[in-house]
Amino acid sequence: YVFKTNGYDAYREQIRQDIREADLITLNVGSNDIFTSPATYATVEYAARVAAGEDFSNKGITGIIGKLLPSLYDSNTDTASEMGIFGTLLSPEASGFLEIMLPKCLESMQAAKQNYALILKELRALNPTAQIITIGVFNPVHAVNLIGGDVITFGKLADNVLLPFNSAIPRISAQYGCTYVDVVDVATDSSVHPTDAGYEEMTARILAKVRPITEFKDIALQSPEFQKAIQWSVNTRIAYGTGEGTFSPNKIVSRGEMLTYLWRLAGEPRVESSASFIDVNEGDYFAEAVNWAVEMGITKGTTAFTFSPYATCTRAQIVTFLYRAQA
Repeated sequence: YVFKTNGYDAYREQIRQDIREADLITLNVGSNDIFTSPATYATVEYAARVAAGEDFSNKGITGIIGKLLPSLYDSNTDTASEMGIFGTLLSPEASGFLEIMLPKCLESMQAAKQNYALILKELRALNPTAQIITIGVFNPVHAVNLIGGDVITFGKLADNVLLPFNSAIPRISAQYGCTYVDVVDVATDSSVHPTDAGYEEMTARILAKVRPITEFKDIALQSPEFQKAIQWSVNTRIAYGTGEGTFSPNKIVSRGEMLTYLWRLAGEPRVESSASFIDVNEGDYFAEAVNWAVEMGITKGTTAFTFSPYATCTRAQIVTFLYRAQA
């Protein structure tokens, strides 16, 4: 949406149209976004600072570890080489690189979380009804040992690094009615990509979450426009199904339900005041909606003391509520 190189700008409207017409959209952030790109920038910066004469030997995280555990790295022996990647990371040559790269990785994860919300918001604006499947980040280094054997592995450490990020994605996804699929633990190989079995597992988890265009078995006879409207109401959490895979499209709507729909559409705002209707109790699902509607002037109740939440909401009442809500 921003870059205009290589003629990309000419395809923007076509991409928008494709999104509008889609029934299924998938979105994922890859390991390249949060690891490889920061590492690339770190490599360039590290080389430039070394060329300028900066000495990283006793600086940063690696320098601290080297001082605390000097026996783990001894430049006069082959101990480091025997320890594989851990020995490499503890070498003076790696100190500066890690000092630059690790903060960049954390920054990239934070930026990715912020961008995730912006992307989902834009996708929902273009297509309120499509199923959007968001996919977590797999751990690319499950197969890489930190120290010989399986006592400490790079994979276990990377799981802990990815956990906050992969916990944020489902929370963000839920705000936009998306379906989250966790793939952090699929098998990877030494090329830091999933194995064949890992790819098959990812595929199976994603396919298990793909739903029909509509999940309700009782709206098949409704027009396509009605079906999309119903799915939109569920995706945006304005209305829910009535249980057992049904939406009950011909069910009569009560006054309490109608105001609840409006309240959810407004973002479920909280209000300090409490309406004094004798037939609205604090624990009722529509109580907050009624309090909000009274404060906003959308309703005054059926009498000075009653709201009649279970009474049928007539067409006249519905359009009146809508009119006052938009006023």
